[in-house]
Amino acid sequence: MALKDVQSITDLNEGSVDELFRREWTKVLENIQDPTTEATTRRKITIEIAVVPSTNRSMCKTIIQAKTTFAGIKADEGAVMLELTAGGVVALAPDAEVQPELDNLIEMKGVK
Repeated sequence: MALKDVQSITDLNEGSVDELFRREWTKVLENIQDPTTEATTRRKITIEIAVVPSTNRSMCKTIIQAKTTFAGIKADEGAVMLELTAGGVVALAPDAEVQPELDNLIEMKGVK
């Protein structure tokens, strides 16, 4: 096994830090593009390197880990009406508005 002097973070664990960063970077970009998240919320990638020396200090185990903080899903706000009936309080929510099907559509020239 050939050994080399560790000069850079990419020399550790056969360069796995680059792969970890690329994977987490892709996730961050996907989270930024998700319309259900707050656009301006800070996202964070933390690369953690743990160094665990052996008892005789002749070698160290290196553990590289990536932790990512994303923007959470935006809250959805609605309303519930309360009605007092003889049986108690009843909660009423509005039905979702749906466009009705139209039977009498007019075809437009050049539109499919």
